[in-house]
Amino acid sequence: MTQLADPHRILCFGSFEVDTLSGELRRQGLKIRLQDQPFRLLVLLLGRAGDVVTREELREQLWPADTYVDFDHSLNTAVRKLREALGDSAETPRYVETVARRGYRFIAPVAHGRTTQVVHQADADAAAIQPDTAPRLSISARRLLVPAIVVVICAAALAAYLAVPRRGAIASSGRRLTVAVLPFDNLSGDADQEYLSDGLTEEMITQLGRLEPGRLRVLARSSTWKYKRADRDFGQLRRELGADYVLEGSLRRAHERVRVTAQLVEVDDQSQVWAETYDRDFRDVLILQREVAEAVARTIAVTLTPDAQARLARARPVDSAAYQDYLRGRFLLNRRTEASLKQALGYFQKAIAADPGYAPAYSGLADSYLSLGASSVVGGLPPREAMPAAKAAALEALQIDGTLAEAHMSLAVVHLLYDWDSGASEREFRRALDLDPNYTPAHHWYSHCLLPLGRTEESLAESKRALELEPLQLPVGIHLGWHYLYARQYDQAVEQFRKTLELDPAFPQTQRYAAWAYLQKGMHPEAIASLQSALKSLDGDPKIEGELGYALAMAGRRAEALSILEGLHHLSATRYVSPYSVALVHAGLGDRDQALAWLDKAYLERSDWMPYLTLEPMLDGLRSDPRFVALVRRVGLPSR
Repeated sequence: MTQLADPHRILCFGSFEVDTLSGELRRQGLKIRLQDQPFRLLVLLLGRAGDVVTREELREQLWPADTYVDFDHSLNTAVRKLREALGDSAETPRYVETVARRGYRFIAPVAHGRTTQVVHQADADAAAIQPDTAPRLSISARRLLVPAIVVVICAAALAAYLAVPRRGAIASSGRRLTVAVLPFDNLSGDADQEYLSDGLTEEMITQLGRLEPGRLRVLARSSTWKYKRADRDFGQLRRELGADYVLEGSLRRAHERVRVTAQLVEVDDQSQVWAETYDRDFRDVLILQREVAEAVARTIAVTLTPDAQARLARARPVDSAAYQDYLRGRFLLNRRTEASLKQALGYFQKAIAADPGYAPAYSGLADSYLSLGASSVVGGLPPREAMPAAKAAALEALQIDGTLAEAHMSLAVVHLLYDWDSGASEREFRRALDLDPNYTPAHHWYSHCLLPLGRTEESLAESKRALELEPLQLPVGIHLGWHYLYARQYDQAVEQFRKTLELDPAFPQTQRYAAWAYLQKGMHPEAIASLQSALKSLDGDPKIEGELGYALAMAGRRAEALSILEGLHHLSATRYVSPYSVALVHAGLGDRDQALAWLDKAYLERSDWMPYLTLEPMLDGLRSDPRFVALVRRVGLPSR
């Protein structure tokens, strides 16, 4: 039998209800996300509905003397969050009214229990999105609408709620703290401004991550992005990601002005330990990011080294148009498709034209060209066209700002995949990791650099470190499986790909690389099915076409493999097809001469697969051929 909720703990107003025991605000039965401090404020105001609750009373009840926060900013933030949750406004309040120089008053009728809604549901819903133009009752009349018993119940609920012990900010304990930066909300009322709120979130992750990596671990974008527009379960953040603190906020833009609100919440007790609102010119957004990073560091007692202080001090005003184009470019770059990467190139180039001294725009340009020039990443442009452009952009970024870990990493990857210079590549990876030890892509790609050199255990350590930093990032999980695959540990590879598929069974790149492991286990039907599924998702990707051709040939389905080979030749007339993909199909068919001829073409085009020649199991049938041995020597790889 279902147990009915105690009506005395349920407070109703308009279309809302508050459960003081569970700490939930609901509308029409749906839970509305409201953090601890704004919720406590709401309960307090409900307990005194119709009366002015002074700022001094609020300070005493909600921010006791041993809580070290900026009270005015914290209260303003809590009121703003509460109004946002209720769809209320300071100018035309329906629920929370500001009483100038005194405090706040809850002005709507309040009742208790689930069945005594004061306002008809449809009317309340309509009112929530329209200004309240009806004449308001006088204060005394409103008070008459509040039964005395409700006030008593609210006061009792408030007393019980505030009596729960609540711990302040984590004291400086010497242990490494973990911060999760959740996607900032776009409050501009324009979906086209989403790139701004997303970009601000990503930039804050970068700023905080560079501060003190030894004391402060900042979770990467991929670990927190699933909380975008989702109910934010702080307990889940603690369990899944080990977060001690959460930084969240919102962005609202009007013309060339931007308002950013941010708050830091301690996860254990969901208490707000810092909050601030910034109203700035858009061109000062980089300085704003610096100020937020400094405030967070102060709040959680992280002492900044001179190097960290110097990095923050380098923040400068940036051309508004340049910064917007840069953020649009990052937004598209993160999608990692051939089409989005080509769009990103245009935005980064526009940003550079508007502000030639803005180093991150060059770094974004380098990353885009790199992803397009490496078919192992995304592909779409010939390496000889894309990789020199990536290298030039990375060098220009470092000429402007030599402390950009992203640019050092991009240069390192070009040295690895295009220059085939492992020494230069390793130096740049090490420099990137010196600058940002928590930079996951650098650990990921450094593992790529070490494996062809025969430093298998070091490579594995870097791959595992990347996964430790970003346990939910699919490409990082895939990379660990790739490592096992190239280390010829096929059972471990299959198991790792299985774990990654559990996170997202439909992710095409996981399906693709899992097929490679299936092939080495002789599981041809599974390999073919996985590649076909990946190919369907990625709309005829030529590199996966080549891998499917190889799998079909190995399964004895020669006619189908030849059909794919013919299709690749036709496709090359309209888009770039790496010779390496064609070579794989010939290798599967057992056509050694053609396979080696196409590998020679891949060599001449500086294919990014050349550094892995000695590792690739699909090329095992060619290893005894002197022409293959000579090719390995020309690439400069150590013999195995």
